[in-house]
Amino acid sequence: MAIDFTMPAHVHEIRDKVRAFIKEEIEPPPKPRWRKTGNWREGIIELRRKARQRGLWLPHMHKEFGGLGLDAMGDCGDFRGNVAAPGYASFILNVQGAR
Repeated sequence: MAIDFTMPAHVHEIRDKVRAFIKEEIEPPPKPRWRKTGNWREGIIELRRKARQRGLWLPHMHKEFGGLGLDAMGDCGDFRGNVAAPGYASFILNVQGAR
């Protein structure tokens, strides 16, 4: 009996949302006020707020704790690859300590 490693449709949807978020919010250069003030924490806090608003916060945590409730299959593969690429994207979405 073969194991089915097909990603569920909802995981593909989350992956696409993460890709869009990274492209729109994380890949562009930092906003000038962050560079002028040197307050990078302000930038991280703002990006985390935006991630929460888009429903991308804590993908590995159970829904009862404010996360997306992804299981091991949903938390790996293309989704995990998305947040690894741009450097601090995993820190923004709070998945740096996941599994």
